[in-house]
Amino acid sequence: MRVCPAHPHARSGFTFVELLLVIFVLITASSGIIGSYLSTHYLSQYARETMMVNDDLRDMMERINATPFSAILTNFPSGTANVGGYQTIVSGQTGGVANPFALQGESITVTYPSQSATRLEVLVTVTWTSRGSQRTTSLAGLRTNT
Repeated sequence: MRVCPAHPHARSGFTFVELLLVIFVLITASSGIIGSYLSTHYLSQYARETMMVNDDLRDMMERINATPFSAILTNFPSGTANVGGYQTIVSGQTGGVANPFALQGESITVTYPSQSATRLEVLVTVTWTSRGSQRTTSLAGLRTNT
């Protein structure tokens, strides 16, 4: 009896195990890429919000510095949120048009931890909502009557 040699092309193609291995490698690589993208997106959002908050803090502090010393407590009452012209900024409305870059739930509060007739310590606090949690950043300064 004569045995026919196996055809050289009898095993062409992938086996099921090889196919599963390739799919596993592709899923692992793509999940790493997607995770990196989401992490980068979150960090970008965090940096944008931080820059906006720092700009708002500096702007409010500049408004207080530009105000005469005797009118600071009147124009910026202690503990009152969104004073000094910040109602339109924190509400996200500029000229009746919604601002897409406004922070969600932003509130700016000015307090005075220490004050005397010639010296006023100023604390500006910004509170906003980011990714479902409330965040707060503050900036302190000192204003004198000179």
